[in-house]
Amino acid sequence: MSFWRSFGFHAASAVDNILERESFSLEDLLDEDEVVQETKTMNKKLLDFLLQPQVLKRLFDYISIDSEDDDPKKRTKFPSMACEILSSEVWPICEAITSNVEYMRILFQFLDSKHTLNSILVSYCCRVAGVILHRKLTETVDFVKSQHNVVESFILQLNNTAVLDFLLKLISSEDTAEGQGTGVVQWLCDQHLVPALVDKLSADVEPEIYENVAQALVDIIGTNTNYNNVPNTSPILAQLESEEIVVKIFQFTLTENCLPCLQHGLNILTELLKRTINCAHYNTELESLPPLLRVMLTNYLARFNSLLLSPALSPTCVMNTTTGTLQPPVGFYRLKVIEFFTALIRTNFRVVNEHLIQHDVISTCLKLFFDYPWNNFLHSLIEQMIQIIIEGDDSIAELRTSLFTKSNLVEKIIQANDENTQQLSRPKGMRRGYMGHLSNIVQLIFKACQQNENINAILSENQGWRNYLDGPYAEQQLLENTQLGGPRPSAYENQQDEEDDIEGDDKGNAELVHAFTQYLTHGFTSEFQEEYGNDDIEYDDDQNINYDTNQGYDHSYATNEGMLNAAEEEEGSDDSDSEENDSEDESNVTNGDDSGNYHGGQVEEINDPEQDLQNHDDQIDPGQQ
Repeated sequence: MSFWRSFGFHAASAVDNILERESFSLEDLLDEDEVVQETKTMNKKLLDFLLQPQVLKRLFDYISIDSEDDDPKKRTKFPSMACEILSSEVWPICEAITSNVEYMRILFQFLDSKHTLNSILVSYCCRVAGVILHRKLTETVDFVKSQHNVVESFILQLNNTAVLDFLLKLISSEDTAEGQGTGVVQWLCDQHLVPALVDKLSADVEPEIYENVAQALVDIIGTNTNYNNVPNTSPILAQLESEEIVVKIFQFTLTENCLPCLQHGLNILTELLKRTINCAHYNTELESLPPLLRVMLTNYLARFNSLLLSPALSPTCVMNTTTGTLQPPVGFYRLKVIEFFTALIRTNFRVVNEHLIQHDVISTCLKLFFDYPWNNFLHSLIEQMIQIIIEGDDSIAELRTSLFTKSNLVEKIIQANDENTQQLSRPKGMRRGYMGHLSNIVQLIFKACQQNENINAILSENQGWRNYLDGPYAEQQLLENTQLGGPRPSAYENQQDEEDDIEGDDKGNAELVHAFTQYLTHGFTSEFQEEYGNDDIEYDDDQNINYDTNQGYDHSYATNEGMLNAAEEEEGSDDSDSEENDSEDESNVTNGDDSGNYHGGQVEEINDPEQDLQNHDDQIDPGQQ
């Protein structure tokens, strides 16, 4: 129960209102969307109701029995809500399910071939089973192991990905601390799970089935593989890597006229090859290699190499593109073969490198690289392959030497550059798409010449390579290293610019401060007026400010005492004087006189400050204050 509901701060929900009724049904609760959240928040009244045996049985019926009712809620919404409640990972519900064999039997009846469920209900059961496996692992594994023909039941449901997901959860559960003693993986091996799955890799079954099987095998390999150079003794991987199973996978992969078989089979083989990366003994003989590599080199390497040059790999013979006609296009399947060869190179077995050189696999890949100048996927894969060869250690030295001698990589780069130059010289000529990848490869070679004496010795005798470095390569490097928009400003220059900006702002502020200081210290002198004044400003005569050009501003009127005296004089004045003075002020403002400071709105020069002060006192009108 939540904190706020415990102290009465939570408004009653629709579920609470239903639970307060004298009579209600399970369907009333399932019709409310809030029931799932209320279950997860451990609403006590709700859990007390849901854990009643007859109610829990009804929930299982919704996810295990296909309703024939015409009501759409009973066919779709109620089963979905029942699945959400049962898979909410609430401990009392999990405990109630695993403690009752009848509930477990209903939950796992999707594995019983006698019961046929639609795919939606099967996915509901698998989801609940996965939650129960996570929360009550030992009890769930023991129940599954007690069932008969479980593997056969899994195989029959291969068209449903939810079943395969639960199978993978069951296999990976042994990696957890609680599942280490269950022995579920060994039990599945004893039930011949892997051979049963591989037997489904056949072009005779529906494509959806062998696609799911291939994905399941890839996930099983990934789940049980340790990539930290630590030997993995998983019994399920031992079955997968046995020679019998490997031969079946190769046969499925190379099924005639079945491109999807090639794709999914290569996915499995590539994942198995990754297990040998960085774990190889370089001088291992062919007979001592793992079955996968031994079978591959002995029987299938030449066939895979020929597939790269076979048009049969492309689904269409002709493809029109904006850059021309491809006949045939590269195709996705040839990319998978190159990816497989890249994984094969990374195994670092000497005998593997020798067979690659013997069948000239690298030359075949380079031919595709230059034959298809606009396929960036192809270029990226082959660039990665070349990088592995060039930057590899001494275990791959023979293959690296063959790259420059037998495969003639440098000569092909120079030829491609010349063809690209000719293409650019033509009207509307375009730079070929692989030139950026070639630039990366040339930089790898240039760096390798500085670090590897063997490569440097091979290329130093190549006059064409030296001419290429001094000519096109140097020009290209100069172009690529030229910064757009000029050199990048340094941090010091940026800091100086900021300081100059601040200094400029401070200079303007200093002028204002200086002017204000002059006003306070020296008064509103004539010099100040000439420099900072505004002749267009008009003043009333009673606002005159008197100053002496020599002695400065007269502060007597600005003091509190002076203001108080002025106020007292104003209070003692007669109202009749106000009218007379008003008339006199109007005359002074309009016509000006000898004693006024303003004439026609213009500031006049003051010759006698004392007389001005006396005139100012005489002109004060108390009625205006």
